Amino acid sequence: AVGLLDNFLSPKLIGNGLRIHPLVVLFSIIGGLTFFGPEGFILGPFTVSLFMALFGIYQLMVKTEQS
Repeated sequence: AVGLLDNFLSPKLIGNGLRIHPLVVLFSIIGGLTFFGPEGFILGPFTVSLFMALFGIYQLMVKTEQS
């Protein structure tokens, strides 16, 4: 079951351009399903990727302030 999910969902959710570890995607799907219900299948990874993008922007802003 895990292999089937990994082979089917990883290309659909992660794609080639997204740099998120597959384990993080798995936990975000499980957490999204728990928190949002059936919509969490999509909203969980979306929320995690949004948080990671905002955190990256914050790191860039802090780095430019210190320079």
